[in-house]
Amino acid sequence: MTRDEEAALESDIIRKLADEYAGTNGWVKGGWMRVRRTGEQKDALDRILKRLEADGLVKVSGTFPEDRYSLTVEGVLRSPLAEKAELVLVSLHFLLRKTFEADPNFYLFSWAELKVVVDNGGLADSDLTFVYRLMQDAELATQSQEVNFNEHRVNWLIRSDTELLATARDHKAMLAYVQEAKRKKKQAEREFYERGVRALHHITEGEPDITALPIAKRKEVSLDISYLHPRVVEIAGALAEGGHLRNAVSEAFVALDDAIRLRTGLEGFGEDLMNAAFSAKSPCLRLAQNEAEQLGFMYLFKGAVKAVRNPYTHKIDVQPKSDAEAREWLAFASLLFRLIEQAEKIDAPATAATEPAEAKKQKP
Repeated sequence: MTRDEEAALESDIIRKLADEYAGTNGWVKGGWMRVRRTGEQKDALDRILKRLEADGLVKVSGTFPEDRYSLTVEGVLRSPLAEKAELVLVSLHFLLRKTFEADPNFYLFSWAELKVVVDNGGLADSDLTFVYRLMQDAELATQSQEVNFNEHRVNWLIRSDTELLATARDHKAMLAYVQEAKRKKKQAEREFYERGVRALHHITEGEPDITALPIAKRKEVSLDISYLHPRVVEIAGALAEGGHLRNAVSEAFVALDDAIRLRTGLEGFGEDLMNAAFSAKSPCLRLAQNEAEQLGFMYLFKGAVKAVRNPYTHKIDVQPKSDAEAREWLAFASLLFRLIEQAEKIDAPATAATEPAEAKKQKP
């Protein structure tokens, strides 16, 4: 592969990552980027992704073949989204400064207020998802008190150190401050860990005595979910064992779409995918001969999308209320994975709603 061809491939990757960052998902699956590429192209793609990650432009979650990629804030500022991102950051800095001068104790600002600051209609409601993601990734707000994408409403809770953001020289200095604060936090966490390891080595030569360390005890929230469906264990096991219960639930329910697409060959996601896959009259996956019962299974999967996956994916303040609730949500996901496996696959005549992706591509 020539240098020019690799450069063109890198541009295509950044463009695709930018499109997804501004859209619903925010990330791109490594498998999707590798599909239908030659071995040489796949090698080049892996080199490019590693280089972009090393340069701090791309972040990766998961490992091959479940790896997913997304732009960092720095990556956004060097992508086709750069102009809009600069507009958002400049406007946010102006809004924070103006509001801070009027009320140093303010703690909340809204999507509507940010839009007003931008001149000439530079932000539309269709940009809300992108702006929300950029704000969270840049850590320019701690969290969102209210998120309603359908009604274009977001209220952001600001950081406790708002004065430093508001009085920064410009939006670049504001970003630099946050990045430096993150760097110092990571360094402090690493030094704290290293001190603990040295203390442990000094205190005991036998079995570690954790109580002897000057480290505050962490609440034990680890969950053992090894008895659940293997796919749930693979996706959410490490997260649950590490106490990351919100992420464990979210990732398990997001993966249901992938399992259904893989089993059926359908495209799409969410509620539309469930309608096509479990239709009462012409299902791709049949779980009952009786139409009413089949409809019930369809509503079971649609309910999982609307009541669990969507809130856990799009609302950062949604959390399991307890360890038991997290375990029960994961058990529900486990049941749904088993139903997908047990369902009878129906190769019905293709329609606009249910036609598999491969069939579409073969049409003249």
